[in-house]
Amino acid sequence: MKMLLLYVLSISLFLWINGSSSVGSDSESLLTCSKFHFEEKVLEKLVRLEHKMEINEEKMKIWENAFSAKLDRMDKAIKQTETFVKSIRESYLRELSRLNDSFLETVGTLKIQSNNETNIYGEEMHTMLESLSSKTTEFIVAEENRKSAHELMQYTIHQEQKRFNQSFDRFLENTKHTSNKTIHEMFGKQQKGLEASTKRDIVAFSAYRISSQTLSSNKNNFKFDNVWTNIGNGYNPSTGVFTAPLPGVYHFSVVGLSVNNKDLYLRLVHNNDFTSQNLVSGDGVKTGMIDVVFHLQRRDTVSVRGYSGHKMYSDSTFHGTYSGYLIA
Repeated sequence: MKMLLLYVLSISLFLWINGSSSVGSDSESLLTCSKFHFEEKVLEKLVRLEHKMEINEEKMKIWENAFSAKLDRMDKAIKQTETFVKSIRESYLRELSRLNDSFLETVGTLKIQSNNETNIYGEEMHTMLESLSSKTTEFIVAEENRKSAHELMQYTIHQEQKRFNQSFDRFLENTKHTSNKTIHEMFGKQQKGLEASTKRDIVAFSAYRISSQTLSSNKNNFKFDNVWTNIGNGYNPSTGVFTAPLPGVYHFSVVGLSVNNKDLYLRLVHNNDFTSQNLVSGDGVKTGMIDVVFHLQRRDTVSVRGYSGHKMYSDSTFHGTYSGYLIA
């Protein structure tokens, strides 16, 4: 900076010497004066520039000092950070070592406890399996005893049922024989009484079945398709319907036998109206009977019906019969 100032002063002095030694007109004096003025102005500006540069140098020194102080603080902070990180790392390693030791100790403890509990549970399971095996053996023996008792009970029930069926068949056969004999005797007496009477007309019928019949509808009739007696021709064996040829008081009776262990429903129908009904149910063979007296008008109808699917059993021993006659 000082070298620049000396250089400027040398130039100014040189110019001033050259100007003072010159002799001439007023125009030259004016020119010399103007140059001197210009040089003063330049010199003034150079001085100002030097002053500003000095100020800037001072500011730069201040900034350098501040920047150096900040760098020192940053170095200090970096050293503190490194120290802190080192202490944290050492603390982490110590804690990690402690946790590993604690974990290994806990695992060892759990392993010991697990082994102890496994041994205890193993003994308990062994005891339970032995108890279960013993109870299973007892259950198998009890089941075999139950099967033997059940087979014996079934055999006993079968024998009792067979004996009961035989007794019931004999009773039923005797009952049917007695009933048929009684009906024949009754109708024989009535026939004789009716033949002896000359003051009134005779209407009577008695029909039977020699085979079983199953109804396919509630509106179907049981057809007693074989006839012992049909005085007055009121009974139609092909339809099972009695049509009154004369008005008067009539007596009707029905005897029906069910199939073994099946229900049988007998219903006496007067002009399509249900009147007397009889239901037999339960085990074995059952006998159902209907016995009624109707006051009929001429052409009134009377038939025997049941439920759809019900079967009336009969064979060559005449188990099913349907009879009726005019009383008065």
